[in-house]
Amino acid sequence: MRSSRPIEGSSPRAHFWVALVGLVLLGAVLRWSALDLRSFWLDEAVTATFAGRNFWDCVAAEANHPPLYRSMLHFWAHVFGDSDFALRALPALIGTLTVPVAFPLARSLGCAPRAAACAVGLSAASPFLVFYAQENRKYALFMFLTMLGSWAFLRAVQEQRHRRWLWIYAICSIFLVYTQYFAFFVLLAHEIAFWTHVASHRPRGQLSARTWLVGRVGLALSFLPWALWAARHLGTQARDWIGPPWLRLPYAFLRDFLGYGIAAADRTRYGSSVWQLVREEALITLPGLLLFAWLLVRGVRQLGRDPLVRTLLYGLLLLPILVLFVLSPWITLVHERYLCFQVPFLLILCGAGLERARIAAWYALAPILALAFVAYYAAPGYVLGYRLRYGKENWRDAATYVESRGPLNVVFEYPHLQLAFGRYFHPSQMSVRARQTAYVSRANAMSVGPRFVEERVFSEGVGVCIRIYKSEE
Repeated sequence: MRSSRPIEGSSPRAHFWVALVGLVLLGAVLRWSALDLRSFWLDEAVTATFAGRNFWDCVAAEANHPPLYRSMLHFWAHVFGDSDFALRALPALIGTLTVPVAFPLARSLGCAPRAAACAVGLSAASPFLVFYAQENRKYALFMFLTMLGSWAFLRAVQEQRHRRWLWIYAICSIFLVYTQYFAFFVLLAHEIAFWTHVASHRPRGQLSARTWLVGRVGLALSFLPWALWAARHLGTQARDWIGPPWLRLPYAFLRDFLGYGIAAADRTRYGSSVWQLVREEALITLPGLLLFAWLLVRGVRQLGRDPLVRTLLYGLLLLPILVLFVLSPWITLVHERYLCFQVPFLLILCGAGLERARIAAWYALAPILALAFVAYYAAPGYVLGYRLRYGKENWRDAATYVESRGPLNVVFEYPHLQLAFGRYFHPSQMSVRARQTAYVSRANAMSVGPRFVEERVFSEGVGVCIRIYKSEE
């Protein structure tokens, strides 16, 4: 009797592709729904301000972040406007494209069609990917280029007709380093995989070491102008808010799978002991962590049989964390935002683990993802004692509140806060002789100056704090 199970690697049927298209549409709906429901937070507003300058001023606005995303946003805003929805539409579009790209990338990593479809489904419904697809920052672009570049890399080294894929990979590599400096971890993983398993075992007609080196020289020359300029203008950034890496990494892992709705954190959480966090949160977070860890182990066993894929995945997922832990005494960079390029590959590994899992895994995965999305959209963080929504400052409501108080003097804790506050602040009247002053700060700021008459906090924890003082006569 013939088995009804399709042979691994065989072409899926038409209904398979219909289901795949449905998953892509699901991902699009999740990324485009409620796109402007929340106001820009400070970093989004700063990015929007830079993009609103003339082109060369936009490019040279800062050296701490490469210029590709804000340059793209500059032209995007000229066509579609600079409203919250219009500017967030660019990362939403890029984030939507990450969903279908997950399928060929998973297939190139060795996933069977059904496992690749599982990866597409997890990518479509990932609260983490949705979160950054709805943020006016470069991280959706960073993840998309990492996926596209890694797919092109695998095709270039696996096929004899590699020239087209090598050109795609070269372009993606240039775009990557002009998007985020952490892209060098991605390129380092490709480098290790190439020299370990391709250059030393190259079949006739496939990518040669000489061609690879020529491409790398071209990449270095293309990045050299920005590197020389950035080296002269690079500034320092305070990163004490990140916290110790040994505590941040579990939170990062949790957010990679469940997003920020459940895995929110504020100053109170950072100051709590590990055992206190475990007692308060383990009932909800631990099942999700254990399930995804189990799927990851199964996925690694499934895809790790290929030495090239195994080396590539270790280089992408483990090497950056090891390097950042070594550097942590001098600079703290262990944060899920900077390591977001790892998330698509973690989801692909989970998809590979799901492909051969028992039906119980599917029943366990569905409520956990549903809980993550309820937390993301409804923000029931108070169940766990959280005092904030996703760590996003609510500048829109803060500005509306100050406007409602009538004529006020407005003073900012730091000048750059005006970039976010001023985006939503449109007072009908203002007087330099106002009897009260609104002191605008981050919510974790200490009280300064005279005793305040009133205090309001928006998006508590790391949000906006408005303190109203009596002005001096």
